[in-house]
Amino acid sequence: MATSPLSTVQAARETIAGRLRELRLDAGLTGDELSRRCGWHAAKTSRIEHTKLCRQTRTSAPGAKRAVSRTWPRT
Repeated sequence: MATSPLSTVQAARETIAGRLRELRLDAGLTGDELSRRCGWHAAKTSRIEHTKLCRQTRTSAPGAKRAVSRTWPRT
């Protein structure tokens, strides 16, 4: 069975997220402190560590066919 490209990408994101968290904790930094030092908004560190890349918002009435827009986070 072939591996889905999406599952491969998700696995890579999770690896990066785990490594970032590990490095941050080893350095004794909070998420806010890491964000400040990197010049990022605090939410960016959280999104990376929790592997959230985009936010989905419903653009149609509940029960209608799935019409979803994606808003990519600002960096």
